[in-house]
Amino acid sequence: MLYWLESNRLFRMFNQRIFQGKLRFRRILNKQNFDLVIFNLNPFNRCPSQVEVCRRLGVPYVLLVHLVNDHIWPGEEERQILKENYLNASKVYFVSKGNRSLVESYLGVNLTNSDIITNPFRTPDISTQSAFDANGAVRFVSVGRIDFLHKCQDKLIQVLSADKWKKRNWSLDFYGKGPNEQALRDMIAFKGLSDRACLRGHVDNVNEIWDKAHALVLPSRSEGFPLV
Repeated sequence: MLYWLESNRLFRMFNQRIFQGKLRFRRILNKQNFDLVIFNLNPFNRCPSQVEVCRRLGVPYVLLVHLVNDHIWPGEEERQILKENYLNASKVYFVSKGNRSLVESYLGVNLTNSDIITNPFRTPDISTQSAFDANGAVRFVSVGRIDFLHKCQDKLIQVLSADKWKKRNWSLDFYGKGPNEQALRDMIAFKGLSDRACLRGHVDNVNEIWDKAHALVLPSRSEGFPLV
């Protein structure tokens, strides 16, 4: 997904495939007199050739990074291109310090042109704490797509299956749908947590979740900051 800014008008292109290839992308830039090109990167190494075209043509660009994988890295040739692209950006925005640290370590540079911005907090006032159950159990919730690769629900179950956590009084509700729902159910049963952890599916009103919860638990292998 790319965002284009020209004369205070924002053009949003949903299908990134129409920009594949340097020559076609170069023709678009030459045809349109853009003031700024904003790349919405997910993961951090997406669109290296398109960003390189902007850099070589002297078109100002901004990189907005939402996701950084610490286990999938590009080859050396692409790493060098990425380094130049990041260093020459007008601005690089990350949604977490952890994501920025990983990219800086991988590129071997301090990105002095970078800054941290947080995703919006879309939930109304939740200052009133949910009441505890009669048995005093702490109610955890995990909200998001059921996708082990990014949302890391498998690691959460592994942690909570440790003896020290089994001795504590808690419950966990997963809200959301995704490709790993059955795998998560099987893992919960395998770890002996069927009486503690439950999949609740998708709900339209997320505020109902917070009314019943004491804490949000949201691990991730790569994402910087949640949108829930």
